[in-house]
Amino acid sequence: MKTRKKGVPKTKEERPLNRSFNSQLARDQGYSDLRNTDSDTDGELSWEEDGEYSYTVKRKPDVLWSQRYNRLACLLAIAVFVIAFLVGIVIYQHVTKDDTDICTKPECVHSSSYITAQMNLSADPCQDFYQFICGNWENTVTIPDSRPKYNIFSVVSDQNKVYIRKILQSNSTVIKGQHSETVQKMKTYYKMCLDTSKINELGSEPLTQFIKMIGGWTVTDTGFDESKWKLEDVLAKINIYNFAPLFDVGITIDDKNSSQYVLSFTQPDLTLKTEEEYNTTYSSYKDLRNAMLDFGATLGQYLGGDYNETRQKMEDIYNFEKQLSEIFVPKEILRQPDLIYHKMTLKELQGIMGNWIDLSEYLQNFLGYKLSEDTDVIVYTPDYLTKLAPIMQKTLSNKQLLANYMYSKAALILDKVESGVKELDPLTQRCVAKTNSVFGFATGAMYVEQHFSESSRSEVQDILDRVLTAFYDNMPGVDWMDKETREKAQAKLKYITPMIGYPDWILNVTELDKYYENMTISKDRFFDTHLIYKKVEVDRVLRKLNTVPDRSEWDMKPYTVNAYYTPQLNKIVFPAGILQRPFYDPDFPLSYSFGSIGAVMGHEMTHGFDDQGRHFDKYGNLENWWTNKSSQGFIQKSQCMIDQYSQFKYQGYNIKGETTIGENIADNGGVKSGYTAFSTWKPEDIKKFPGLNLTPEQLYFIGFGQIWCSYYTPAHARTSILTDVHSPAPIRPNGIAVNSPAFSKAFNCPKGSPMNPDHRCEIW
Repeated sequence: MKTRKKGVPKTKEERPLNRSFNSQLARDQGYSDLRNTDSDTDGELSWEEDGEYSYTVKRKPDVLWSQRYNRLACLLAIAVFVIAFLVGIVIYQHVTKDDTDICTKPECVHSSSYITAQMNLSADPCQDFYQFICGNWENTVTIPDSRPKYNIFSVVSDQNKVYIRKILQSNSTVIKGQHSETVQKMKTYYKMCLDTSKINELGSEPLTQFIKMIGGWTVTDTGFDESKWKLEDVLAKINIYNFAPLFDVGITIDDKNSSQYVLSFTQPDLTLKTEEEYNTTYSSYKDLRNAMLDFGATLGQYLGGDYNETRQKMEDIYNFEKQLSEIFVPKEILRQPDLIYHKMTLKELQGIMGNWIDLSEYLQNFLGYKLSEDTDVIVYTPDYLTKLAPIMQKTLSNKQLLANYMYSKAALILDKVESGVKELDPLTQRCVAKTNSVFGFATGAMYVEQHFSESSRSEVQDILDRVLTAFYDNMPGVDWMDKETREKAQAKLKYITPMIGYPDWILNVTELDKYYENMTISKDRFFDTHLIYKKVEVDRVLRKLNTVPDRSEWDMKPYTVNAYYTPQLNKIVFPAGILQRPFYDPDFPLSYSFGSIGAVMGHEMTHGFDDQGRHFDKYGNLENWWTNKSSQGFIQKSQCMIDQYSQFKYQGYNIKGETTIGENIADNGGVKSGYTAFSTWKPEDIKKFPGLNLTPEQLYFIGFGQIWCSYYTPAHARTSILTDVHSPAPIRPNGIAVNSPAFSKAFNCPKGSPMNPDHRCEIW
């Protein structure tokens, strides 16, 4: 799952490449999460969103009908296998009636078949653990052509969206027996999204009006007037709708004073996902460049411009952004919170940025009020902003280029190009995703009410308590850490705030309606309504400036299949969406559940002690609480893991060990803590499951490993390795296996085998 901490952009496989401005605006929401979020587009303004038109890129002919036919045949074969498996178990139960320890309930039988159906039992777990646990997984699922990546998270997330779609299609507007105005608005929004006839009737008019409002596009008749065009005005207008060209400004928790929100500045996202992708030496990157130019030209033509003229202007935009990519602060530097924190006044920041922009005027336009030049701000990438000044001084006179660049940042949707997908998701799926993005706590409330068991909360809390205790008890065995640092680490661990399921207020109709009171519906104008949403969300975040952060605030919506840790608040969050099969199910083997949800919990708490989280104290303040000896020990142990993971390959590409170190630390530490927690159960309390010729210890590691069963397109594999702070999912089970003596013991792996190497890396 992606680390989105200070200055480190998240990756999201199905979102527009120009990350929403709010992702930096609400920088307190920069958390370490379990996975690279596998969700639908979050509803950025795009050509596709206009309804009739959509930009699709055909997947290379590796997903053809013949393969889909073969996959269906495989599914039928698996169905036959499962039926035979169930029949065999029933017979087995009659023959072995004396084995009273085996669970004979249908749900136990089903759980056993679920686990084994994904496995390749002919594979040797000591040679390739991933193949052993997931070798048959792709044959058990139907992978949509629209997905560049598909995994267990995707399967559960899709099921949650089915639940939410049924909620949206129902006539009920009631939560806990009370009518909710928010639910009424939510369902109206969903219906508007589905009303393609009305969207098509309006055509390009809503998008054209938006372009006029933000200053116009020079290739279309959208009101561009060079004599009236002013950078400070246009930049503020775009920011208000959640887009951030040139630089990102945000509202963040002050890293060194976690009791207040402050303004922050950092480098923006690029249209392409990485700086490397602007290097056209490689043919694949040339393809991305051409796709960007073609898409912009086609969009300009749709809005009334000339195709060739627009394409030339898109090339100018590409070259301008290539200049920006060349002055970006590297991702590896952005992973070091102690190095990128720079507090200064607005006056000092103006001095760094030069006179190409009047910061005071820009911020007044954006915030709606004037800030003193003595106002403190946090600057995460001063080097970028310093080097931006000469580029802007040369470009400032070219207002047409700047206007075109501003528009491109608000409109281009290129993630489908990068991911190599064949087609967009069906309309209903896209509308469910958009409705979730706008009314997430409302859909979450109804999802929780209908599909989340309150008993799960207490049961999961018990597992969490055990994992926390295990992590705490493991710390004395960390030999590279001295007593002084260990005591502070244990104090920080005890101070972690856990949140499970959902925020209670969403089931209170009065509070829910108040939260969404400013979210109005523009009748029959879906595009305009979505603009209202974006502005409402920006306003919501801006109101946090100079207020005290709320440790109980939720950043993820309840239906989300993910989990996260926030270092500035020292809290871990597990939404209801992930607290279900296969991550957690009371009918699954206990050892399997500890391996899945228990290790996930351990993963998130370990983020408090990874290469970034370790710099924050128990209160969430950026502070050096480590002795030099312990700090050097951590650095040496981390380097071992960096070097180790850098040798791993996926689809021909080496993993970036330095970029993924935080998540790799969390995986390894989480699995160890979860295993220790599971070991506290008495063997007699662990029931056996039919047909599973596996020990509880083996099932623990299988439980962790199977949540990473995945499929990647070649294009997405490349992009993921370049941009994601997580190792590709198929690498993660093997990564923990090679470093775990408990794994080798559980599977009797010979010394020197691939999963039991002579040299291991261990931090926590």
